[in-house]
Amino acid sequence: MSQTSTVKDTSSIGYQSLLSIPNYRNLISAQLVSDLGDGVYALALIWAMKVLTGSPIYMSMILAAEVLPFLILGIFAGIIVDRTNKKYLMLIADLGRGLIVLLLAVLWWMKLAQPWILIIAAIILSSFTAFFSPARTVAVRTLVTDNSIPYAQSLSQSMQTMIGLISPAIAGILIMFDIGLAFLLNAISFFVSYLFILLLKHPQLTHSDQEPLNYSYFLTHLKKGYQTIVSIPLIRSLLLYLILLNLLFAPISVLIPIYAQNPTQLAIIETTFIIGTLVGSILAAYFNTYRKITLIGLGVFLVFSPFAILSLFNHWILAACLLMIVGIGLSLASVTLNSLFMIKIPSDVLGRATGTIQTFTQSARPIALLSTGSLLMFMTLQNLFLVISVAGLLILLLIVISPTLRHTK
Repeated sequence: MSQTSTVKDTSSIGYQSLLSIPNYRNLISAQLVSDLGDGVYALALIWAMKVLTGSPIYMSMILAAEVLPFLILGIFAGIIVDRTNKKYLMLIADLGRGLIVLLLAVLWWMKLAQPWILIIAAIILSSFTAFFSPARTVAVRTLVTDNSIPYAQSLSQSMQTMIGLISPAIAGILIMFDIGLAFLLNAISFFVSYLFILLLKHPQLTHSDQEPLNYSYFLTHLKKGYQTIVSIPLIRSLLLYLILLNLLFAPISVLIPIYAQNPTQLAIIETTFIIGTLVGSILAAYFNTYRKITLIGLGVFLVFSPFAILSLFNHWILAACLLMIVGIGLSLASVTLNSLFMIKIPSDVLGRATGTIQTFTQSARPIALLSTGSLLMFMTLQNLFLVISVAGLLILLLIVISPTLRHTK
């Protein structure tokens, strides 16, 4: 019996059966090492910009440089992923990102690194990632059964969370010696990920559509990706709500550092948040037999309700506890949503459809981040927390009373 049929016929559900699939083990191992490198790189990149400029404006530009490629390339990347060799795309992305970060390390050691170089590097890396992410999503969908997808999403989220706890410490140690070492570690992680991806052997991951890429092809398949989304009532109903929820939650990454009075408080708050996301990802797998919309609704409630409490009481220990609850809710909602998309969307259009969804939902993020500073000129931090909480809970109410979403199993 072929490996493909083995994967599709298996009826046992759980982490053990999931990790018994050799191709999936290689894919998740690639994610493990590359995510570790990314976590170290993220802190090193911001610190490098601080060392070079000391300017918050340049740091904001780095953030925008990492977000914009996803918004611009997301839809087109999905189309390319659906029609081309997914394994080849992931290999190219890992190799390209590894070489770019290795070049950053060399430039840093040669004292040639400049702010504009860091910004361009961030744009290029995010552009590669815009292709890698949907290709990996399709690979997971190809390699595991529908029943195992919630476990695959939970395992992926749990790994990212654990790496989120480890990578800042590793980055801090490396930066103490030399920022270039942090860049080098990320480059090595991409090369190791490349080797794991190279071991993937599945005919659907190497299949390529022979139809040539041109304007007509892109237009046709952009329409198909969009039509796929709007043809699925559940996703069509959720999309606007997800855009609004992302718009509300994006400022939190700016507000929490402002709320903390010193780096130690901020580190503890961020750590409790990461622990919460780990707990949430485990709960998402444990309760995966429950109605998906129930888990999403509970997750949204846990994300936004703590900010109402935070608006009333100003104490960092309370904030740390509340952010843990936020982390639980965020993972519970996101893992369930990702599993739902992977199950509901046909695999032959999964890349372009998820790329379209990602572009729509993330489009509000730059606007929210840029507007946060202006809003704080007119209202207190606590009042802004309250506005975010109330607005998020109102959107949750709209989700709950929506007939399409309420009757979704």
